[in-house]
Amino acid sequence: MYRHHHSFIPTCVLFLFALQSYIVQANIEPFTVTFNGPRAGLLGTTVQFSVSPSAGAGGYTYQWTIADVDQGITANQSYLVPNTPAEVTVKCKVTDKDGSSLTPQITFWQVNIELDSLNGADYIGDQGSVRIYATQRGDSSSVTVTLKKTPSDAALPANFITWTGGTPGSDQLQRNFSPSTLQESGVELHANVGTPVVFNSKMYVFPAKEWSDNAPIIGDFTKEHDPGRSTQGNFGMAWLGTTPYDVDFYIYYEDGKWRFWLSDDSFDSFWNVDSLGRTDIPADTYAWPYFPSSSQTPILVGYINMRIEAKTDFTPDGNGHARKHWYWCEWITETHENYHIDDWYENYLLDGIMTARERIESDRFVVVTLDKLDPNDVLEKKQQELLVALQERIGSAMGAYQEGYETRAYGHCALLYQSLADSIRIQE
Repeated sequence: MYRHHHSFIPTCVLFLFALQSYIVQANIEPFTVTFNGPRAGLLGTTVQFSVSPSAGAGGYTYQWTIADVDQGITANQSYLVPNTPAEVTVKCKVTDKDGSSLTPQITFWQVNIELDSLNGADYIGDQGSVRIYATQRGDSSSVTVTLKKTPSDAALPANFITWTGGTPGSDQLQRNFSPSTLQESGVELHANVGTPVVFNSKMYVFPAKEWSDNAPIIGDFTKEHDPGRSTQGNFGMAWLGTTPYDVDFYIYYEDGKWRFWLSDDSFDSFWNVDSLGRTDIPADTYAWPYFPSSSQTPILVGYINMRIEAKTDFTPDGNGHARKHWYWCEWITETHENYHIDDWYENYLLDGIMTARERIESDRFVVVTLDKLDPNDVLEKKQQELLVALQERIGSAMGAYQEGYETRAYGHCALLYQSLADSIRIQE
């Protein structure tokens, strides 16, 4: 009885010792593998996967499998993303020298990124790899660029797409521009996935056309009295505005086209008169609407010979020309010179300008037809071409104007001189 009890005690001790040994073995750090690398990659690019094993017995070996295809046998694996959008599984079996193994895996998206839509601006064309867009200044709506991912359900990592320019949209696939931030010189907008550019654009903003199609392109036509100008021995002279000063060519945008136009141009003309020593009869102080008739208050001249001389000076000949040997009428002379300017502007210059405008209209162009899509690159050349066209038409109009211009001016003033002559009476 005792011996049986005695033999039981060592057996119990051995069991406790074995149990204690098992617990020590379980506290050894377990074999782990950390998976490193991207969860998405752009088609046609190369990505790098890697694994980092720890613990275990060491002496690791590797076997990569991507989309069920065996790949490399090192801790690092390069992968050229095929040009096929897809969701694939990336695995790496890691085995230590004791034969223990783990096979971590991830879902990897082979993604295509491309433009889905661009609202608020019009596509003009491509300049190399750069897409060119244009919009109008003053547009209250923003320009929104939206990219598209394929597969559409691909889970893109944060900051997968990086943008240059614009402000964030609803997600990383979207970017906004306010037209107020754009410039006529163009603002670049890029979207990158790593180094590759998935969207490359340049956006321009231009003023919209602000006039009707039948509006003249002359901004101002001025007539100024310049008393400092010599009439060169004549009673009066007019200097016609034949050269555009301060012509501003600018680009505006309409119907998907960049166009050039003349703006804020002015044609300045001047006139001056000279008495050449004659006595002025101030006819502009009378009514009717020019001068009084014989039944109204007459223009009084003190002596009979003066009356005769005055009537003779102001009686126009068959061409409307008044002699002005002794007297002159400053107001009618001014009217004569201003008629030259008005005749030129209204009857010849405007017509010539409108013809030039037709030439300019025909020279408008869609910028994509040019070697360079940046309109500022060709603006100076285009300005010169249109100025030449404008000056050609002005020259042609001047040639037509000079045929009989004095006859027309004298004819315009003939009634004024005749009315003045008829109104002259001797003082009684």
